[in-house]
Amino acid sequence: MAYYTCIGNKVNDDHKSEYQQSYRWIRMRGIIGLLSLMFSVGLLYKNEVWTVVRQELYDSVSKSVVELDNRGGVDPANEGKIVFLQGRIQVNEPLTEPEYGVTIGAVKLKRRVQMYQWVELHRQPSSWWDVQVEEGPLVSYSTTWKDRLVDSSVFVRPFGHANPKTFPVESGVTVSDVVRVGSHTLSGELKEHFSTFTLLTSDQRPERRDIKMHSGLYYHSFDVWSPEVGDTRVQLSYAGAADDLVTILARQVGGMLQPFYVENRDLTAVLEGQHSLSDVLATRFPSSGIWLIRIPAYFAIYCAYSSLLSVFCNRGKSSRLTHVFVSNSKSLLCHVFSAVTLMVVMALTWFRYSLLLGSLNLLAALMLIFYCLSKGYSLYYYFNR
Repeated sequence: MAYYTCIGNKVNDDHKSEYQQSYRWIRMRGIIGLLSLMFSVGLLYKNEVWTVVRQELYDSVSKSVVELDNRGGVDPANEGKIVFLQGRIQVNEPLTEPEYGVTIGAVKLKRRVQMYQWVELHRQPSSWWDVQVEEGPLVSYSTTWKDRLVDSSVFVRPFGHANPKTFPVESGVTVSDVVRVGSHTLSGELKEHFSTFTLLTSDQRPERRDIKMHSGLYYHSFDVWSPEVGDTRVQLSYAGAADDLVTILARQVGGMLQPFYVENRDLTAVLEGQHSLSDVLATRFPSSGIWLIRIPAYFAIYCAYSSLLSVFCNRGKSSRLTHVFVSNSKSLLCHVFSAVTLMVVMALTWFRYSLLLGSLNLLAALMLIFYCLSKGYSLYYYFNR
């Protein structure tokens, strides 16, 4: 607190300057606190509105879902409706890679191809005690397996480090033409949901002598241990094996399962294994992000109230009772005000979804206010007894 002396009813210049500087800092702190409070409350309100909209969408989808069992055929009564079913994957024909002697019943078969190529490595010239020992960019060349073509024409020294222009074997994904779960056929969009691949290994060696097998990889090379530039190796993997159990949430169109959208959001789900409807909807409507906004907003509001109460205490116009109450209970008051603000914002937004939830939040806020007032009354009684 700034102290100053008065001589002849004139304020000492040094103390006056100190007082003005302190006053400016207090005013700036109050402005920052007020702006922080407005921003935090606005962010919290927007988060709560989004949460209410999410909950309304969740309820709307969960009420419109038709749960199916796979013992019957396709029911025309469910045309255009959102259906939930569990069943095992069925494919018409297995997927094959004849060059490698691989045949598997699955939704997808992925071929990943790598080529043994030259790569250029750069390093900065070395120096010793700020004296450059080597001049110019230093490059070196080594060979390694790469998924993409490395253009050797842009090398600093391309002679002797030439790479092939094309892959002799291309990478790609083969998708089964017809995939069913129960009596329903999966559309192409639903097949794309099978994105978890498992490495495929075979006990059968390829018939071609220039293809060798090692550690689950197929090498187009005469020497696996000493490959040459241009040699390739192939890794095979699959997704959605036949007879695997899956859980699907989609829209029935004819006898086919199609993706469905709610307010431009794709809510289709294809999950491996057996899951309940509530579990599937939880993956489509995640709630973890709600508290990632609420908790920081609460502490931001707390800091804002802390700044505002500090300004209030330093105004010098408050009564001794108010000053003592605020000073001794500042942390408690900030928590109470922050909690009340949080609950009031939640009550205002949740009233549109549930009158009960909104009323409970408002009741909790009133109880905190009553607690704060009772504490203030106790302090008032203490000073005036």
